[in-house]
Amino acid sequence: MIQCDGIWDTGATGSVITKHVIDQLGLQAIDRIPVETANGVRESNVYLVNIHLPSAVGFKALRVTEGDLLGADVLIGMDIIGLGDFSITHEAGDRLVMSYRTPPDFDRTIDFVKKINSRKAMEQSRNERLRSKQGKRSKSRSPRGRRK
Repeated sequence: MIQCDGIWDTGATGSVITKHVIDQLGLQAIDRIPVETANGVRESNVYLVNIHLPSAVGFKALRVTEGDLLGADVLIGMDIIGLGDFSITHEAGDRLVMSYRTPPDFDRTIDFVKKINSRKAMEQSRNERLRSKQGKRSKSRSPRGRRK
């Protein structure tokens, strides 16, 4: 087992390891497949690896492809990210915090759009009730005329 720096990439379908990792672990390719990259389609070796994340989450016998990465030896793609809950939140002091858990917690889904839409619907309903009350008040008052 080796420790590596990794990149989380929600735009990558699959996970990737570098030649450096392959050589350190003495891995043998199990397949060769075409892979779409930012630089076009190319043939890539496929390896079976176990990946363990700092959050004590692990994946066994995961199919990964070989690729060139800048600044890291492992790219975590949607094949792993999609198996759990992944979030990035903004903490006080301009600090970003990334969290990941698996299996996903289906009872505690985070959906900011749904939350915003729900808040907008509540505000709209409240505004309609206020307008309705104001309309009833103005109808119940009789208009006053001016005396000359």
